[in-house]
Amino acid sequence: MAKAPSIRRGFFCHSAERMIIFQTIASFQMIHDRLKWEKRR
Repeated sequence: MAKAPSIRRGFFCHSAERMIIFQTIASFQMIHDRLKWEKRR
């Protein structure tokens, strides 16, 4: 029982890190697409 909270906390921390990485990648892709559109003009 004592180990469960720590494991859950670690899982949430890991998922949070994954979300941050995913968001940063998505933002970079959006910037890249915007630059492509600007170059087309």
